[in-house]
This record gives sequence, structure tokens and C-alpha cells, in this order.
Amino acid sequence: MRDFKKGMKLEVDGRPYAVTEFQRGGERASVRATLREFGSGKVIEKTFDADDKLKFADVEQQSMEYIYPDGDGFVFMNAATGEQLTVDSAVVGDAAKYLSDNSQVEVTLYKGRPLTVGIRSVVQLVVVETGPPTQGDGTKPATLETGAEIKVPLFIATGDKVKVDTHDGLYLERVN
Repeated sequence: MRDFKKGMKLEVDGRPYAVTEFQRGGERASVRATLREFGSGKVIEKTFDADDKLKFADVEQQSMEYIYPDGDGFVFMNAATGEQLTVDSAVVGDAAKYLSDNSQVEVTLYKGRPLTVGIRSVVQLVVVETGPPTQGDGTKPATLETGAEIKVPLFIATGDKVKVDTHDGLYLERVN
């Protein structure tokens, strides 16, 4: 239990978790840990006793490049190996709204199976269509090259490239 640390990847009840916090204590040198499940993000607390055997999770992250949609999934390529991987749209989730050709992503794999697709927190995308101004707030709807819809300031026009915060889908600025 001496080697317990944040970020450690453990398998608990057949599922992969990352240690987000831990505290040592007790007479038996136990460790109370907060764990976040890869994929679902579910958080649990678990106490490990000194004599518990830790099972490390076979979790890896690969930098990949988005290539194209494929049915109900998305195809990514590991640029270093040329290996391609199709990831189900349910795993890609909201990240799909911001995937454009050659987008760089981090794919988290558990036993070789994709669990999550992480995109950059800020992306640059082209506005393909804008709508009429929204009543009174100085913005108008815009559709991006990926199909995502966001609100942009009135001065943004079709063809402009904009920066977008992928966490909340907010317009940040126009790119020259």
C-alpha cells in the first residue's frame, strides 16, 4: 500500500478505475480511496487493507487522428503505427460534434477496447451557415462544419473560422 498514488489505474469488480484521491490511515495501514470509473465517470469510494492485492487495470491512452464516420461509429488512426480503430458513436459521445478531418484525439482503451475519446478543450471550426439574430442578446445561431450548432456574435459570417470551447459549446473568438 506504500505505492498508492493519484492517477493509478486499478481494476475493481472487473471495471477500470483511476485513483483521484486517497488517504492513509488506521492501525492496519489501510487506504481509503476515491476512484473514478473510466468511460462512465462514476465515482466510488473504497477502502483497501494492507493485505489486499491490488489489480492494475490494463488501460492505455493513444493519440489518434479522426479520419471519417463509418455507420454508427467513427474511424481513428494511430499516426505512429497506421493502425485504424472504429469507435462506436456512444463511446465518442458529444465529442462527435467537434470532430473535423484530422482532429487529434486521445482514445482511452481498456483491454484493447475503446472506453472514451477525448478532444481538445478548444477547437477551430468553420461556420457553414448562420441564422437571423436572436431577440435582444446580440447573438445568432450558427452551424459549424461538423454540424454542431452554437450561438455566435452578429458580426460572424458564413465562411468565418471560430474557436469553440468543447466543454460547453460556447463561441470564444473569430480566427483570422
